[in-house]
Amino acid sequence: MSEIDFYEIVRVLNTDDSAALGVGNTHGVVVGISEEAGERKYAVLIGGTTYILGPSDLAQTGKKVDRETIYGGDIAHVLPERYSDDEP
Repeated sequence: MSEIDFYEIVRVLNTDDSAALGVGNTHGVVVGISEEAGERKYAVLIGGTTYILGPSDLAQTGKKVDRETIYGGDIAHVLPERYSDDEP
C-alpha cells in the first residue's frame, strides 16, 4: 500500500517496540507524522493515549476517520501576549 496518512486507521502489529508499549495487536488512528534523518515516525492514538511508532510497527487498513471524530471540531484561538515595550 501507499504511505500512511493523517487520520488513517492502522493495525498495530505485534513487534518488539509495540509489545514493549503494551499496544501490540490493537488498532489506532494516526494523529501525527514526523520525519528526521530519513526515519518516519507516527503518533498513533490508541484508547485515549498517543504512542510513537515506526512504519514497521503498523499495517494500513484502508480506512480513515474525519479530523472532527478525533478532535471534536473545536478550535482553540490563542492571542499573542503584548508587552509594554512592544511596538503596536
